[in-house]
Amino acid sequence: MNTQRASLFDNMLVPGEYPVPADAQLTMCRSCGAAIVWAKTGAGKPIPLSMKTARTVNGRLVALTHFSDCPHGLGVAA
Repeated sequence: MNTQRASLFDNMLVPGEYPVPADAQLTMCRSCGAAIVWAKTGAGKPIPLSMKTARTVNGRLVALTHFSDCPHGLGVAA
C-alpha cells in the first residue's frame, strides 16, 4: 500500500522552484547530463530547471532550479 503524507508545501512553491513553461524543450545539462528545461526568473533571466524535481502545484507543473541538484553546479538554489 502506497500512502503519501500530505506536506505543508503540496499546494505552494518552495524557494528555488519555478513554473515550467508550457513550450519548454527538454534538453540535457552540459555538465552532468541530467534532463532540464529552461525558464525565466521574475527578472527575466534564464534559469535551468531540473525535471527530476518536477511536480504539480495547483494544476501547474513546477520544478526546482537545477543549481540545487547538479553535482557540478553551485549547490544552492538561485
